[in-house]
Amino acid sequence: MIWRGLPIGRIMKSSGVPSHAAQWWWGCNVYGKPSLGGDSGTGVDLEDCKVRFKIAWARIRAGLTDADIATAYQYADRKQGK
Repeated sequence: MIWRGLPIGRIMKSSGVPSHAAQWWWGCNVYGKPSLGGDSGTGVDLEDCKVRFKIAWARIRAGLTDADIATAYQYADRKQGK
């Protein structure tokens, strides 16, 4: 998932999990900020994960300062070798 050119997480189908377990996973994060317990999880399907991701992102985004966002861009640039 990308927000304003900044990677903020992923939603994907899990591989290698038993058929009775949740097959989808999501994770929401911002470079330079620690992840909390509610920042990732599993979902029933893609749509379920999208809903859960949006809730987590709204909470994370509300707490970000301009300085946090600038730091996240710096981390992302370093990771991409810029």
